[in-house]
Amino acid sequence: PSPLHVTYCVDKVTNGAAVCPQNCNFKGCGAYTGEMSVEQMKDLKIEWCLIGHSERREYFSESDELLATKLKYILDAGMKCIFCIGEKLPEREKGLEATMAVCIKQLEQVKGMLDPEKVVIAYEPVWAIG
Repeated sequence: PSPLHVTYCVDKVTNGAAVCPQNCNFKGCGAYTGEMSVEQMKDLKIEWCLIGHSERREYFSESDELLATKLKYILDAGMKCIFCIGEKLPEREKGLEATMAVCIKQLEQVKGMLDPEKVVIAYEPVWAIG
């Protein structure tokens, strides 16, 4: 859900699933208009944050380096993360090696932070969204 609706949804889920925002900023509270900090999420008892969604990568130009900064920020704050990766259709059409190259590149900056207790990798090919 959008950041505005996360707290509304959290109380509605009773099957053990977690609800989380689909983005966060890259460092603490401050003058980051429109962004949500992990400190704010923690105040709301939110334990997870999703980052790296293809739409954020494409429309907001979120680079692998920025996502590594965000992941470190999330983990340093004691939260858990769903980290999205995936290729676009032209890459998919080039075959498995091209697909793997994209996914490996997207993980290169964060590979040292990939603790399975704290980070879930969500493979979401861009061509399958919509």
